[in-house]
Amino acid sequence: EEVHIELEQTRVDARGQWQVGFGPFETLRVAGGWADYTHTEFEGAEKGTVFTSEGWESRAELIQRELDGWNGAVGVQALSRDFNAVGDEAYVPRTRIDEAGIYTLQRLDRGPFGMEAGLRVDRRTLESVIAERDFTNVSASAGLFFRPVKGLYLGLSVARNERAPTEVELFADGPHVATAAYEVGDPTFGTEIANSVEAAMHYSTDRFTADLHL
Repeated sequence: EEVHIELEQTRVDARGQWQVGFGPFETLRVAGGWADYTHTEFEGAEKGTVFTSEGWESRAELIQRELDGWNGAVGVQALSRDFNAVGDEAYVPRTRIDEAGIYTLQRLDRGPFGMEAGLRVDRRTLESVIAERDFTNVSASAGLFFRPVKGLYLGLSVARNERAPTEVELFADGPHVATAAYEVGDPTFGTEIANSVEAAMHYSTDRFTADLHL
């Protein structure tokens, strides 16, 4: 049958910045938001499955003052969300998602040479009638760069990223009309890990720009 979607969202966001000036830190940036989302699938004129999601997310970040070419930031982030689906095609059960993380980004730039690094630790909990899963993920990256002449940048970086599965990847089991697919999750899924190495070159003049990545 013909299927169409009607959705409604109420969202409130706030952002702020303060010049704190204590210790090695110069600026505090904060952001937060709350959202209430409803997504209804209609089969013809008949109301089908209703998906709802309500929750909040917040972040606070301390920006370091530059010190002899060294700058960076440290921050925390948290979110909490309740997802629910009601109807014949409720392919994901009601799930509560809570997450908290802490991270830092650092960069040292000394003339033609420099380095940068990042580290993030996340704790994610997903709770449904099928199972409750907890994940602790650690992601990190490091890189070196070199500018031998004006306009030429050479860089090399390595990264390891860890990602917890979503509620769909863990708990789904049923038809999803909007994507014309039958979604099947696996509650035993573990953390997804990606390791990468990247080499980069950037060259620019007043009339020409080139980028090469491997």
